[in-house]
Amino acid sequence: SQTLMYAWEADKQMYPASLVKIMTALIAIEKGKLEDIVVASDTALSSVPADAVSAKLQVGEQMSLKDLLYCLLVGSANDAAIVIAEHISGDQTDFVSLMNEYAQEIGCTATNFVNAHGLHDEAQLTTARDVARILDKGMKNEEFRKIFTAKTHRIEATNMSDIRKLETSNNMFDSASKLYYDPRAIGGRTGVTQDGKRCIATAAESNGMLLISVVMGSESVYQEDGYSAISVGGYKETTSLLNAGFGGYKTVQIMYANQAMEQCKIANGDCDLVVGPK
Repeated sequence: SQTLMYAWEADKQMYPASLVKIMTALIAIEKGKLEDIVVASDTALSSVPADAVSAKLQVGEQMSLKDLLYCLLVGSANDAAIVIAEHISGDQTDFVSLMNEYAQEIGCTATNFVNAHGLHDEAQLTTARDVARILDKGMKNEEFRKIFTAKTHRIEATNMSDIRKLETSNNMFDSASKLYYDPRAIGGRTGVTQDGKRCIATAAESNGMLLISVVMGSESVYQEDGYSAISVGGYKETTSLLNAGFGGYKTVQIMYANQAMEQCKIANGDCDLVVGPK
């Protein structure tokens, strides 16, 4: 319903990292056909740094757009993002233009996309409020929702690769994670910015109510060795937000199909006009 339950610095511009992939997927689903077979080009794959998270796509490899989207949202594959962008728009530049146009259309006021994957760029900025708008739009799309809420996915062997088994790295979905597991979370996308701060956009459901939570710029707490994490930023904050939302609000139905709300007289009419909810 887009009812805002809580916000803090919701309009502060920050680096989105892999939250960018939410917009990439949404546009691809709306503009493309999931059954399309996409060929990975050298131009696309060579533009992604070798140390970036990837699906290890190879030049000339063929994969359906649907499987590429699973690589993107479940596996956070940066190479898949560029291959998708080329398939939809011909090149990443034109695809990014689509991303920015779409952002404006749905009411994003402080977002500037520069690439399709979210790898760091000083000019690539958005806000928690804008990310929530994008994810809200996505969750209303059945195909997006199906892929976004997947925890695992199997991709059959392609012309150049064996079977791939994708598994989300989001700890909120891992029942073995006593610190972060939250059974209410049904979908999420995480990201880490250049300075090590973390972002997480989450969709959660309980008692018939769907909530969207966006946390950006959270910091992890480490042991004295500076390496072992005591607390990974974003997860606990998300659970606190979900607790507040589900604990403080409930959904109620106030109107029903075929319910007569009012009966209006029509001048010179043979009968009254009955008004009700669509």
